[in-house]
Amino acid sequence: MTPDIGQLFASSQTQIYVAVDAVLIIGSANACFCELFNSGKSCTGLALESFLPPEVKEKLLPLPSDQSIHKPLSFISINHGIIPLECHIIPQPDAGYIIVGGLNLLPLDHTLRKLSKLNQEMLNLSRDLNRKNRELSQARDEIKVLSGIIPICMHCKEIRDDEGYWSQLEIYISKHSEAEFSHGLCNKCLEKYYPKDDEGLPTG
Repeated sequence: MTPDIGQLFASSQTQIYVAVDAVLIIGSANACFCELFNSGKSCTGLALESFLPPEVKEKLLPLPSDQSIHKPLSFISINHGIIPLECHIIPQPDAGYIIVGGLNLLPLDHTLRKLSKLNQEMLNLSRDLNRKNRELSQARDEIKVLSGIIPICMHCKEIRDDEGYWSQLEIYISKHSEAEFSHGLCNKCLEKYYPKDDEGLPTG
């Protein structure tokens, strides 16, 4: 059963959004456009003209490069036939265009405000992403990891560094990692170095 096109545009948020370059090659298109006119598949890299009936192409082209226009456009849908929409065509500084359309299109100034707000949100997201990437990079640089073969004395357990000097184990590890040490006594060393007499009192 073919869905009611009006239902697809029941919300003012459900509008087509297409960005094209100067020769009308699609750079990006929102999910609504792709779903309606290309069975949900990506439209990036396709010619906008391939979605326009011949009579629309003749009336539409060439597009003005110095002013926004508001006019009806019909698009060819694979599943729904020809769909007429109200559209805003907005020139961009990079010689491309943004086309926003719907059955009940918002006024142009409202649409421009929404696009401006969306662009600002994208800039803020980009700044946040760059900041988090810098923080992750800085954290990665500060992490010290011990790896490879470490020469250690089999008797005193001191470690030889890259310059040939021998250092206590805890000094070497503290210098080459973020680890810190607190000293204590294991049961074996406590019994060896601090023995007790038969009554449980220290002998030393």
